[in-house]
Amino acid sequence: MNLKIQRKHTIILHKIRSAFNTSIAEHKLMLAIIEAAIHDLYVSSYVSNRKSAIKYLSNEIVHAEICGVDSDWIRRIINTIDKGILEE
Repeated sequence: MNLKIQRKHTIILHKIRSAFNTSIAEHKLMLAIIEAAIHDLYVSSYVSNRKSAIKYLSNEIVHAEICGVDSDWIRRIINTIDKGILEE
């Protein structure tokens, strides 16, 4: 992963993590699922993983909503850091 992509990936994860109460086990688990999708979006060399991540993150992110975190807010974070990444 080149430095520019790694930096975007890190910034997005840092901002999103701040919205979850990771002292609650369920929140930690739901966050891990979302983090895996973001990881696949930026790091996966498999096109199918990347496409699945785009599909998951482009729709209602149930794992975030369960924890009281708005899916639209997550998408805004991603699109602010890396405009158009979810439209590919």
